[in-house]
Order: sequence, then structure tokens, then C-alpha cells
Amino acid sequence: MERNGAWPILVGHSLGGPIVAQVAADYPDKVGGLLIAAGSLDPSLERIQTIQWVGTWWPFRSILPVRSATPIMS
Repeated sequence: MERNGAWPILVGHSLGGPIVAQVAADYPDKVGGLLIAAGSLDPSLERIQTIQWVGTWWPFRSILPVRSATPIMS
């Protein structure tokens, strides 16, 4: 939505990065800019770091919020 004559700057972090990039690609005339912080535009190219496995081990898994638990792809 245009406000004061300017279109919004979209901000995406992590998974939000590819989402705001797609929105900007779909509606380039309605986006004033992009800020992508720690986002991956191709998640299939990401490496799973060794430390991410810690989130799957008990007792760490039991104290992490479900939404914060690291998804590990095999």
C-alpha cells in the first residue's frame, strides 16, 4: 500500500527472505525496496551445520520451543 507517495520497503529474515523476494518479483511496481537479513534465496543450497543437530538431542529438544526446534533434513 502506497503511503505518503512511497511504496513500502519489505524486510525478510531467514525464511522471510525468499518470501519478500518473491513478492517483489510478483509486484515490482508496488515495492519500494528489499532488506533481506540472513535469508537464503535457494534453501536447497544450505548446508546443515553440525551445531544444528544439538537441537535434536534430549535434553535440549525438551527445552526448545517447538517453533524454534531446528528442522534437520536427511
